[in-house]
Amino acid sequence: MSPTSSSSPTSSSLSNTRPLTAASSSSAPSASLVRPTATPDTDVTDPSNSSERGAKEPTLLSTLSANDHESLLCLCVAEADATAASAGAGLSARTPSSSSSLASGRVYAGSQGGSIHVWSLASLSLIARLSSHTGAVLALELVKENGWLISASGDGTIRVWHTPTLSPLFLIHPPHDNVGDIFSLVYVPDRFISDDPPDTTSHEDCGQEYEQRQAREGAKSIWEHLGKPTAFKNAPGRGPSKERNIPDKSARDGDPRGGGRLFAGCQDTSIQWIDLQTLSSSTQAVSSDFPTSRTPTPALPPYLSSSFPSPGLVSSSPPIHRAPNKFFDNCDLKSRAIPLLGSPGHTTPISSTPRAITSSSSLTDLHRSSLAGPMKHSVTAGASGAFASNGGDGSIDLQISEDCIATYAHYGYVYCLTSSRSNDSPIIISGSGDSLIRLWSPHRSSLSLIHTLHPPPSAPPASEAILSLTTHPTLPTLFAGHQGGLITIWDLDTFQSLRILTPHPYDVLSMVCLERGELYAGDSGGGVTRCDKAFTIVQRWQAAGDAHGSQKEGAVLGMALTGGENRCSGTDIVAGRKTLLTGGNDRLMKVRRSSIASQCSQLRKRFLSRRFQVWDLVEPPELTKEQEAAQSDKGFQGELFHLLSRLVAYKSIASLPKLHAEECRQTALYLKRVLRSFGASTVQVIPNDVEGKNPFVFAHFLANAPPKVDSTGAPIPKRKRVLFYGHYDVVAADEEKEGWTHDPWKLTGKDGWLYGRGVTDNKGPILAIASAASSLQLSQSLPVDVIMILEGEEETGSAGFQEVIRKHRSMIGDIDVILVSNSYWIGEDIPCVTFGLRGVIHASLKALVDMVQILSTLTSSTGQILIPNFNASVRPLVPAEIALYDRIIDRCSPSLLTEGSHELDPKKSLIDRWRQPALSLHAITTSSPSKALIPSSAESKLSIRIVPDQSLEQVIQSLKRHLQDAFARLRTHNRLQIEINHTSTFWLASPHSPANTLLAACIHRAWGIEPLFIREGGSIPSLPFLEAEFDADAVHFPMATGQANAHLGDERIRFEHLEKGRSIVSEWLRRLDA
Repeated sequence: MSPTSSSSPTSSSLSNTRPLTAASSSSAPSASLVRPTATPDTDVTDPSNSSERGAKEPTLLSTLSANDHESLLCLCVAEADATAASAGAGLSARTPSSSSSLASGRVYAGSQGGSIHVWSLASLSLIARLSSHTGAVLALELVKENGWLISASGDGTIRVWHTPTLSPLFLIHPPHDNVGDIFSLVYVPDRFISDDPPDTTSHEDCGQEYEQRQAREGAKSIWEHLGKPTAFKNAPGRGPSKERNIPDKSARDGDPRGGGRLFAGCQDTSIQWIDLQTLSSSTQAVSSDFPTSRTPTPALPPYLSSSFPSPGLVSSSPPIHRAPNKFFDNCDLKSRAIPLLGSPGHTTPISSTPRAITSSSSLTDLHRSSLAGPMKHSVTAGASGAFASNGGDGSIDLQISEDCIATYAHYGYVYCLTSSRSNDSPIIISGSGDSLIRLWSPHRSSLSLIHTLHPPPSAPPASEAILSLTTHPTLPTLFAGHQGGLITIWDLDTFQSLRILTPHPYDVLSMVCLERGELYAGDSGGGVTRCDKAFTIVQRWQAAGDAHGSQKEGAVLGMALTGGENRCSGTDIVAGRKTLLTGGNDRLMKVRRSSIASQCSQLRKRFLSRRFQVWDLVEPPELTKEQEAAQSDKGFQGELFHLLSRLVAYKSIASLPKLHAEECRQTALYLKRVLRSFGASTVQVIPNDVEGKNPFVFAHFLANAPPKVDSTGAPIPKRKRVLFYGHYDVVAADEEKEGWTHDPWKLTGKDGWLYGRGVTDNKGPILAIASAASSLQLSQSLPVDVIMILEGEEETGSAGFQEVIRKHRSMIGDIDVILVSNSYWIGEDIPCVTFGLRGVIHASLKALVDMVQILSTLTSSTGQILIPNFNASVRPLVPAEIALYDRIIDRCSPSLLTEGSHELDPKKSLIDRWRQPALSLHAITTSSPSKALIPSSAESKLSIRIVPDQSLEQVIQSLKRHLQDAFARLRTHNRLQIEINHTSTFWLASPHSPANTLLAACIHRAWGIEPLFIREGGSIPSLPFLEAEFDADAVHFPMATGQANAHLGDERIRFEHLEKGRSIVSEWLRRLDA
């Protein structure tokens, strides 16, 4: 049996669904009690003093936003499905119909507005929003073996979705319209449904026992208490049991792929169920009473139809129009929250003798009811389902049989359901606002009550409604969360109370339990309490609200676990770990990870209704080389995520040496430790020969794949060698002027992006490429030597770079291919390979008032550069290059290509930016900013971008000669001083080189899209030097999109792009020696 986590009473506000006598959730937390039932005077333990236990406040790492403004009330996680992976799915993984999103795992979250949001765990991005329910989505249940997602709503209906396509399958109606909200769901596979017991009790007997109990206690019935004494009594299905037509075993077993029974806990105190069998074409029943032209056959469910269409981002079903209900539609929310049947916790228990609530297997045919219009064709949905009409969206309408109801299953709302085993038999467990827990045995045609668990005598008097349930994954242990902060722990074999915990006064709304017995409980105060396997409270942290818990109205409404066989189906983002997801009505839904396999950093992730946050709860210890190398392949949602957060925190600003020289040195030392832990055989920090400049980091990953052999079978001793060039220095970040919305020195994730200075230029790509080499080496499949050279002065002109490379030429050795990753895509959706960069000349002029006249001679009024013979050596356009531009224009929108340019022709805009020279004036400054003083000097800064085949030296000489001639014509007594501050020649590679061709093939395989070959207008000074120094071709592989904002505010890169970049480089290195 696959037990599932319970759903808490997650409507728009908990106070609208629970008794008004509830303790206020806004009261301050008090000291917690941890005590056995038999010894209520156990010492008080204060979990808030977490520092004494070595606990640490969570560190926010990521947020993910939904695309509406509704609170998310419930959630479940789809486990990663490796069989759904397909090569080249790539960017299509962002669409809901892609199998790759199933392969990487999904998170489903139901919202107050009636939608279900679907996120991919691989890209951390929203891939779909399912809009169908007309009320809040209060419960979700995942049935992975059938590809079903089941949702229950405040509109009183249940919907079943096909997870591979996110398409609607079934719309399930209750047998009558006075059920109210459906709070909870649990699905039980058919193999766990027992045969009928020999003696059962009818619905009428259950109702009589209920009324007899109320008469004995002298309490009002719920109907009298709420002023509607006949609202349910005369409703269909409340009378004597009807004759049942139970199918034989072969009919019950259904399709070999297996069906099961869905149980729903309702606001009208009942538990209802319906059998959902997987269908085959032979079960389709078509009426012959009407012509085919008038009654088209309903579409088969998606898993039966190979041509079922893939939906768009939003998949909608027709709204349900229920007839007005005198009871639920006439009383306001406050009236619906009146206490049920007196004070919970003090009711007299009903007889503990097992009894059965019987059901009928007869099917209710919707098209034979009072619906207007001709009869429609139907499909049989199971032993207790319905004949149904085909909806406009392909879904099938089903209705629960009137006899498939456990009437008066509780004396209050059935807030939560879960499943487990008791004495090796499968059971259903229900919790209610009446403070009772009931254990049920599911039978073919009935639901038998096994036992009722009452609040223990030692429990506080205020122990009220049962709001959440969960069970131990392997032991017969039940955890129940109560209103008022109580957690009771039960033995499901002996039905004895094991322990009572009262960690706080807040309502316990959700709980999950790890396989090792560690319990997490979310509460209405916005906190999560953690208990160890001995039921000792270890820690409580603020989860709902903002990162500091200042939002007092937050509540943790739902929880789920991922990673392995546990309470919930789910995907473990990092192998070998558990992930805890929590959702709140303060528009916060969070995910946290607990390390199971090792003592490495315990990354926790948080999903929010409008934000998805990632938290690091525990500072990781220093790891050995073997430990951290084993973590290096766990991706940017795992250990690399944590490493990048620490790397971003270093303010390695090379342009401000007086303030940050030591931090730059610490950055180099940190990278040394990381690369050594990744498995590099040699790692060194090399000092810069230029005084006051930052050091270099050198690392060498030795090839360890089996060597290639020649025609005689002898191994080829020489291995190819790849040199990766990167830089760890970053530009300064002015939060106010640049408009940062996040702390630039704190890694922050939002909507699938990682924000922080250096995440894209160049710290993120450095870790991605180092991890790619490390993962290949760890698997004994690295076929080439990988040498990494990381400098700390790239943003200031690479001072000392050439000297250090030449000085350590023998240590670096011969190089076959140079790899760089320091650029961006042209847009957001098409991967690119950069094959050309312009060169640059930075110059400064010093003069007085003559400055303006001199500068005016550099360009014409139309922007043409007037330096003599400046354009004479520019390489002309050839047809092959024009074809590259045409391919770009064909695949990109014109507005994208002309963005930020006055040129409206997309092709001319690209040519001007990428392969034509340019002159820019950056600043003019004077020696005195005062208006009362005449400055003694003035200085201007300008730059010239050069392109193939301009000579750097010739352009510099032409510039100097032109400026000196212009100055001489002024006949002034002032002096002109020209300084060339920095130079870099252009770089141009062949798109058809073997290394570029292989890289394009690897990108195509990863993203499923052929990349574009592009050029850029910027410069990387070290790249042409490295090509010339080592006589090797260079490959420039951009990972970031065109909206990366490098050197600007809110610099960012997508999680998915770092992950894909890592896998692309790994594949490229693996195939480079083929």
